[in-house]
Amino acid sequence: MKVPYFVLPAKFSTHYGIKLGDVAVLYSKSTGKTAFAVFADMGPALGEASVATHVALGGDPITKIKGVERAEAGMEGKIVTAVFRGQHATPNADPAEWTQQINTTAAAAFNQWGGIERLKSCLP
Repeated sequence: MKVPYFVLPAKFSTHYGIKLGDVAVLYSKSTGKTAFAVFADMGPALGEASVATHVALGGDPITKIKGVERAEAGMEGKIVTAVFRGQHATPNADPAEWTQQINTTAAAAFNQWGGIERLKSCLP
C-alpha cells in the first residue's frame, strides 16, 4: 500500500517488452500531477495502481465495499504512462527504501527522456 506501483495486462507488457520492475512516470491530465512508479503486477486491464500512486496523482482511491475499506480498481480520469524499459527498481523489504529507489531511477530516466515538456508534447 505504501509503494507506488502500476499494473499492466500480460499481453500489453509482452507486446511492448515491459518487464516487472521497470519504472515509469504517470501523469494525470485532470490534476496535472505526476508520479513515479514501478511495474509490479499484471492484471486484466489498464488503469490499476497502488493507493500510493493514486494519492500521488491527486486521487482518493479508498472506497467502502460491504463495510470494508478497499482501493478502487481503476484510476480516475485520463492517466498517461511512460514506461522506461530496462530501468529497474529492485524490490526491497523496506517500502521507504524501495520507493526512494523507484523515484531516483524513474526521475533520472524521465529527465533523460525529456521530462514533462516531452510528455505533454505527446498528449492530444
